[in-house]
Amino acid sequence: LVNVFKLARYNAILVEWEDMFPWTVDERFRNETAYTPDQVRDFHDAATAADIQIIPLVQCLGHMQTPLGINDYAHLRELPDMRDDINPLAPGAGKLIADMVNDVLALTPNIRYFHLGGERGLGQPPVGPGFHRAFVGGIFEAARQLGTGLCLLLRRQWEYLVFTDAPFGGRFNE
Repeated sequence: LVNVFKLARYNAILVEWEDMFPWTVDERFRNETAYTPDQVRDFHDAATAADIQIIPLVQCLGHMQTPLGINDYAHLRELPDMRDDINPLAPGAGKLIADMVNDVLALTPNIRYFHLGGERGLGQPPVGPGFHRAFVGGIFEAARQLGTGLCLLLRRQWEYLVFTDAPFGGRFNE
């Protein structure tokens, strides 16, 4: 696949692994046909050899069906019966996101960019007082911890996309 991208003259690939990633934060996040750590490393090696940047994406607000579909994480849902959106104000939400980011960083060598996806799946207005402060503050803290020189936040209604520019150093914390 990387060779096809190289022939098409791509210089970057945004990769959202979701349940195909070999998660260690909670192995239940893995699909039964998830990639192995070696396959993820081989993909990155092939991209590096082709001069293609890999930009990993980890969701941090909406589109969180993989973890929130597990009943042990139901307390992190924004709405009890909906598995899409995490409530960033819920105790443990930041730790879950940090652990997911760290899993991806552990298998993603020499990256310059990281995408923290903050789109809200339902398009609902924010829940609870302090939502924007918690979410936006958390994004800028994430960018700081990732060693970023740039954090771009785009807002359209209740949808957010965040890109951070690196080089990355260290681990991501809650």
